[in-house]
Amino acid sequence: MTPGRHRTRRGPDGAGADRRAGERGFAVAMAVAACLVFSYLALDVIARGRATLLTVEAERVRARLSAAADAGVILALQGLGSDDLRQRWPLAGPAHHLMFGGTALTVTVEDERGKIALNQAPEAEIKQLLAAAGLEGETLDAVTDAVLDWRDSDDQPRRPGTEEKGYRADRLPVVPRNGPFRTLDELGDVRGMSANLVERLRPALSVSFLDPGRFDPRTAAPLARAAKSALDGPGAERPPAALDGRGPALDTEIAPDLDGRRLTIRVLAEAEGGRFIRTALIEFTGLPDAPVRVISSE
Repeated sequence: MTPGRHRTRRGPDGAGADRRAGERGFAVAMAVAACLVFSYLALDVIARGRATLLTVEAERVRARLSAAADAGVILALQGLGSDDLRQRWPLAGPAHHLMFGGTALTVTVEDERGKIALNQAPEAEIKQLLAAAGLEGETLDAVTDAVLDWRDSDDQPRRPGTEEKGYRADRLPVVPRNGPFRTLDELGDVRGMSANLVERLRPALSVSFLDPGRFDPRTAAPLARAAKSALDGPGAERPPAALDGRGPALDTEIAPDLDGRRLTIRVLAEAEGGRFIRTALIEFTGLPDAPVRVISSE
């Protein structure tokens, strides 16, 4: 053995001690890891629980707002059919602001005869409506063509890009229906239409089947009246617009008969935590057993 150097011989007990120490170290590491895993799982369960509670609360708020909006439709029907002329709601005019069960309701009534029939209106009427909404020049012509190409039955573009081939070339998410518009929201898919433009047009347009000859300027939305007046000439009668700009405020004593009328009742329900919009298209039938028919509700 080299002087100054020595080796400690490890017997069986020494090796066992090292092994036991290593095992204890591994066990501690595993325990720590297990604690971390269980902590993560606990946090995940808590997070999932919170998410579930939030979902339940959101559904509860939505259900409450939806019920309040439905009540707003009923209140509108009662107002429209009131026997007291002083309390009767006109077929058009300013919005009604009500409260129901702590929920604020904004209720508007739109006479479908005071609107332009989107699926039946001739080109000149569509163009005048878009012009009244603020479009002009090349943009006016292009959007008019796009609207007409959407609803016609052929695939021949009035200008490049307004039929299916053009939509696909530009990778737009939809293509023209080549048929009647089913909803006013569908207008937002037409080339050149913006969300703001659709909202401006909404009170003046209807996709309900309408006889264009039965347009009633007394209950018309301002844009619809402007479009019709432009076609009828500068001397056309223009009833005064309501203060909120949605339509004329009619005297209930000279309001048109309800029988056969189709009305859109739009209710905005608002409360802390959310808002909900109910839109119902109804028709007064004139039948004593079923005076009102709900055509659609969304």
